[in-house]
Amino acid sequence: RGEMTALAAGLQIKTAAMKCVAENTRFEGRILESRFEEIHSLAGKSIEEFDFVYQKSRNSVRMVEEHDELQAGSMRCLADGTTTVQARDIMQTAEENVRIDAEKISLG
Repeated sequence: RGEMTALAAGLQIKTAAMKCVAENTRFEGRILESRFEEIHSLAGKSIEEFDFVYQKSRNSVRMVEEHDELQAGSMRCLADGTTTVQARDIMQTAEENVRIDAEKISLG
């Protein structure tokens, strides 16, 4: 019912199941390392702020039901194979130059 404080040089917990329920949860530290077979997250809103993000995966799929927006100072997309963009309408606008460099260009 009151407050519990534990202070130790190390702490290990081994259990078959663990549940933590709290109104507010805060973790602080210098390094967080986690290893899971699967991660399931469900949130009404997710806000993440990083100075740098590096993600590496074998495959990646993202589905957005309504609106997806990216704002960047610059952007680069590289693909070893084919890049496909499919939409009902596509609008591309450049304030200065548009360059298309290819052996063959098909329109229409």
